[in-house]
Amino acid sequence: KDAALDHVNVMKQLYAFQTLTILLKLSSGVYNPITIPEISGISATNYVQFEPLSGDVSFSAYSADNIVDMRNVGYIRFKNISFSLPETGVIRGINPSLVRLNANSTGAQFLNCSFADNSSSQLCTLLLVEGASNVVVDNCSFQGGQIGIDMAGTASDIRATTTRISHSEFS
Repeated sequence: KDAALDHVNVMKQLYAFQTLTILLKLSSGVYNPITIPEISGISATNYVQFEPLSGDVSFSAYSADNIVDMRNVGYIRFKNISFSLPETGVIRGINPSLVRLNANSTGAQFLNCSFADNSSSQLCTLLLVEGASNVVVDNCSFQGGQIGIDMAGTASDIRATTTRISHSEFS
C-alpha cells in the first residue's frame, strides 16, 4: 500500500485530535516504510495505536534505512503488527533496523508484534531503542537479524532507560 499518501492523511488527523486516544485501524496488507514525526498533545493517556482492522498488517520494504522510524515521538503503540524485511531485501545506512526509536521518543509499545529479517544477509537490527525511554515489548517474536533488540544511547547521558521486555521469543 502507498504509505506516503496514507501518512499525510494520518498526520493531518493526528494534529486535529490532540486530546484523544487515536486508534488507527489499518486494512489488511503490506505497507511501505514510514517515518512518524513528533506529535504534540500525545501522552500516556492520549496515545496513538496502530492495529489491524482485519487480517494481517505488515510494514515491509525491499530497500530502506528503517521500516518504521520514530523520531521525537511519544506514546505510539503497535498491536498485532508485523515488521519484516523480505528474502531479497536490503537495509542500508548507519544502524540499519526494522524499527528505530530515537533518544527523544518515550512510551512506545509493541504488543503481540513480530519482527523478522528474512533477508539472505541477516545484517539488520530488528528493534533499535536508541536512547528512547519507557518502551514496552510484550508477547512479541523476533526472528533473524544480526541483533534482536539493541538498547543503545547516543551519548553517556542519553541512553535507553526503563524498557520492559516480557513474554517475547527470539530465534
